[in-house]
Amino acid sequence: MEQDLLKAFIEKIKSDTSDPIIIITGHSLGAAVATLETAYFIENKIFNLQNLHLVTLAEPCPGKEDFTKRYEKQIKNYKLFCNLFGPVPVLPMIAGYKHFDYLFGLKMFSLGPEVPPLKDTFERHSLEYYTEYINGLQSKEI
Repeated sequence: MEQDLLKAFIEKIKSDTSDPIIIITGHSLGAAVATLETAYFIENKIFNLQNLHLVTLAEPCPGKEDFTKRYEKQIKNYKLFCNLFGPVPVLPMIAGYKHFDYLFGLKMFSLGPEVPPLKDTFERHSLEYYTEYINGLQSKEI
């Protein structure tokens, strides 16, 4: 969070008087980082929370219960796209990690057969797989 690029971005947004909308996004590990960045922005009161959007793809559970309880009510605009058969969103639960309790923004999906072979399960974690799904939503409301 201390990188010069991020600092410059924050300063640019803070100086923007138009009250910009900020969308933070990522896939897999990038989704975890996006969630942590969002928590950082909330803690440091960097943006108007109504204008802060978090959109994650294949997000692993972002934290343990204390983390999720602390931020789930503060992140007003959140969408999680999660493959029904994706290993990354569910495996951290074994170690006690969890997703935010509210799932109004959850988009569960599966492209292809209902129960894929193991090889397909890991291929379904790819960014290309998620991109295919989201491209199919272009004419629908996300």
